[in-house]
Amino acid sequence: MTWLENSRDNLEAAKLLLGNGHWRSSVSRSYYAMFAAMTAALERDATFPAGRDAPSHATLPHLIRNYLSQVHVLNRRRLMSDVRELYENRVSADYRMSRTVNRNVAVRCVFLAERALSSVGVI
Repeated sequence: MTWLENSRDNLEAAKLLLGNGHWRSSVSRSYYAMFAAMTAALERDATFPAGRDAPSHATLPHLIRNYLSQVHVLNRRRLMSDVRELYENRVSADYRMSRTVNRNVAVRCVFLAERALSSVGVI
């Protein structure tokens, strides 16, 4: 499976999970749809940590800023912000059970993932 295929698969899963009321899982899949799309867009030019096929989550916004020159600078800034928001929501969905993750959060995350995938030509 390629990173592009993984990205599309995760986005489809996020939408299915959203439709079935699995908000936390939808948020997580939305993040990974974006993460896989960014990895695909970066893998030709960026250097990933030794022994890894993908960037670290923490360095992803930095890599977007420095290596996605095909994306207009204003769109890159928005994309970096979207990546941070998706990451924070994914961490809450996966690890912070005291935080509320509702339909609105899941819908927002699917939207952000779709926008990210669109910005690098995945969808």
